[in-house]
Amino acid sequence: MDEGEVGRVAWVTTLGPDASQVDYRLQSQCGCDHADHDHGHSAEQGGQDRQADYRLYGAARAVERIGAGWAEFGERSGTTLDDEAALESMRQVMAGRDPRTGEQLVDPKMAVDPRAKLAARPVVEAVHAVAEAAHMDPGELLGSPRLAARFARLEKGLVRDGEAHRAPVGELEAIAEAAGVDPGLLWPQAELDQARAHADERVRVGNRGYDLVLNVPKSYSGAIALADEATAARLEELYLESVRETVTDAEGWLAYGMA
Repeated sequence: MDEGEVGRVAWVTTLGPDASQVDYRLQSQCGCDHADHDHGHSAEQGGQDRQADYRLYGAARAVERIGAGWAEFGERSGTTLDDEAALESMRQVMAGRDPRTGEQLVDPKMAVDPRAKLAARPVVEAVHAVAEAAHMDPGELLGSPRLAARFARLEKGLVRDGEAHRAPVGELEAIAEAAGVDPGLLWPQAELDQARAHADERVRVGNRGYDLVLNVPKSYSGAIALADEATAARLEELYLESVRETVTDAEGWLAYGMA
């Protein structure tokens, strides 16, 4: 295989708000490396299995910093996360904080706790029923441009999501009360009590970042598994050089800015 012919495929995964998605990617080994394995090979088996064992159960490679952006935090591209303090610095960056000072550089996007939400359909149907009986349109019945706009969004949400559409209990109760409807008649009391209990709670919903995954064809993996240790190490280094070059290129193609 020519050194310039290491094949590459790539895809991007959105990490979402869960910090465990970051921790998973800070592991030095993939999930399959932790599987139980019987190393009790016979002498005859040892020579046949040595190359595969080198790849599957050899020393783990530390996570490496790649990219020019690390200079913003006083780190160099090419250095590795060798201890828990270095790993924690990565977690801080992925949480939008300066790893040196803990300063929040990017505020996380927050939203109402899902437990504080209730089904929207009961209040929408109730408002329409009251408005029809009063010969009024819902906006006129609610008597507030803000509530009328929120009610219109509930209607659109029901069209889009059907029964799955939910909304914060505070907004739903405000609409119900403006229409003269007792919220206790619209939802089971236990659901209403739970939503009220969590009404002031917020959860993180913003995306922490993206995972740019670079992979190679199975033929490359097979070549590493069958090669002697020196050749396998050289092939792996060629792949890592390819990764570094790709990230450098991606930095020139992509950008994300916030003020």
